[in-house]
Amino acid sequence: MDELQFLSKHFGSSESTHTHTHSSESITDDDGGGRFSPYARPRSRSLSPGRSHSCYDNEILMMNHVYRERFPKATAQMEGRLCDFVQSFCPEQVLPLADGVLNFIHHQILELSRDCLSKTTQGLITSVYFHQLQGNLEKLLHDAYKRSESSELTFITELVKKLLFIIARPARLLECLEFNPEEFYHLLEAAEDQAKEGHMTKTHIPRYIISQLGLTRDPLEEIISQEHYDSEGPVTPETDDSVEGKIRPMKPPGEADFQTIKLISNGAYGAVYLVRHLETRQRFAMKKINKQNLILRNQIQQAFTERDILTFAENPFVVSMFCSFETRRHLCMVMEYVEGGDCATLLKNIGALPVEMARMYFAETVLALEYIHNYGIVHRDLKPDNLLITSMGHIKLTDFGLSKMGLMSLTTNLYEGHIEKDTREFLDKQVCGTPEYIAPEVILRQGYGKPVDWWAMGIILYEFLVGCVPFFGDTPEELFGQVISDDIVWPEEEEALPTDAQLLIQSLLQTSPLLRLGTGGALEVKQHAFFSDLDWSGLLRQKAEFIPHLESEEDTSYFDTRSERYHHVHSYDEDDTNDDEPVEIHRFSSCSPRFSKVYSSMEHLSQLEHKPVVTRREPKAHRYDRTKRESLGSLTLRDKSWRTGSPEM
Repeated sequence: MDELQFLSKHFGSSESTHTHTHSSESITDDDGGGRFSPYARPRSRSLSPGRSHSCYDNEILMMNHVYRERFPKATAQMEGRLCDFVQSFCPEQVLPLADGVLNFIHHQILELSRDCLSKTTQGLITSVYFHQLQGNLEKLLHDAYKRSESSELTFITELVKKLLFIIARPARLLECLEFNPEEFYHLLEAAEDQAKEGHMTKTHIPRYIISQLGLTRDPLEEIISQEHYDSEGPVTPETDDSVEGKIRPMKPPGEADFQTIKLISNGAYGAVYLVRHLETRQRFAMKKINKQNLILRNQIQQAFTERDILTFAENPFVVSMFCSFETRRHLCMVMEYVEGGDCATLLKNIGALPVEMARMYFAETVLALEYIHNYGIVHRDLKPDNLLITSMGHIKLTDFGLSKMGLMSLTTNLYEGHIEKDTREFLDKQVCGTPEYIAPEVILRQGYGKPVDWWAMGIILYEFLVGCVPFFGDTPEELFGQVISDDIVWPEEEEALPTDAQLLIQSLLQTSPLLRLGTGGALEVKQHAFFSDLDWSGLLRQKAEFIPHLESEEDTSYFDTRSERYHHVHSYDEDDTNDDEPVEIHRFSSCSPRFSKVYSSMEHLSQLEHKPVVTRREPKAHRYDRTKRESLGSLTLRDKSWRTGSPEM
């Protein structure tokens, strides 16, 4: 009752209201021609600090008390709705999306909702966390509209809207609870001082204040605008030319669209072939994975994970995928062809790399790792075999067949214990990967996360500079024993490594993931003394020491087929010769935006070639002038067109 009287007194006082005692006389305003309400209307409270401190403090305390009473109930409702959200849209309840980009985004939305639920139950949420969560959802939705034209976009849009509505009320209440008017006043004063000093114009001041407060546009604004745009239909009417020039919907890709040229390499799960697209004549690398092997090893979901990551990834240091499809016996992924072989073959042929060359290769791999880690991807099989060399001598990371998808990076994950949680993000106790590069926590079947990739990076840098791995054994058990207990043997005298390189390797090969360099983010690695003179933003512009020399477009001499270790050599023709019942895995076929653009361009050119030329009837006067000019200089015109390679010739 006291609180109600306090609020009534505030909103009904002469300071805050203007009361009209005679309602019949208050309907019109003779001076302004406007209308007044017959009821008392509270004025907006001034944010000016000039009011009495006692009244001001009481109001703040009063409103905070109201918000604190409402917040627990709103949070409990959010927790229940988040639980329902995760259960309703988890992979067990929803079929994989056919579009690889959208399936990746679907997974990230679920990871964000799980993280929000976890932090809410632990009491770790803040208004800054909600702000970044909304920002990440916006980013994912932007990526979806930018990279996909699938009808499944509607599902992703509704998913984002649903999650935003779930967190909306607690986010608003928490923002009110955490709002500090004193800081806001100081912010206004600072902006005013800067304006007086001439550092910013009038239009910059509001933007500066809004950005400092974290008050951005409505996260649903883009979605609503997009829906409004879609409902309105095309902005410009279609002309005859636009109708004729429409490109037919692209047919789903299939094995018949590609010509198999030769085997590139074999792996544990399948083989990679050099192929050529029959229409575009573009070269690709096609990875073919035997379905039966996937089913026997319970690895079907891993194939979808690899497809989604490769389709979504857009980074100069990560291999791009163009399309995927399935045949009777195989799942096929068509990726960009990287001509220069892999780093493992290079090490096999030339031994240890020069320091500068190793530094560049390692740095480019760090950038690839930073990119995938920001999207919550743990590679789990980093090794020189999976670092390809482009025709210009730069690195591209490939083979995500063992990768795990976790939570995309949140800068608000700075609470006490967050690093320990990140090092134990996955608790499946799987020991997988290539034995020489597996981290101690995986060997011990503990929880693991992104730090396992930084351990592998330490092994790779040692191998680059020394020519062999630091740990080895006749059996995996002997090798694992060395990894856990033995010290690293370092080259001495003339073969000794640079001090900063040795220190970097030691920091990456810390047995405890909590102490390992990179666990706190890629920036830790990039700031190491080993890279003190490196221009991280100019790596692609840097001239490589090794540039592959290719004799032809079909030259695969820089690759090792590994036929002696794996036997998939004849898998490309098994689909035609095997009469067994086909194994069906639904919704694996997908087309990335990259392939759609290439294919659409070829379709458009093909249609233009076959499109009849429409001639327009010229006015009689124009025809007379043109005929006169040609008759006077026909020889010159014909000679000129011949020299420039005219269509007639």
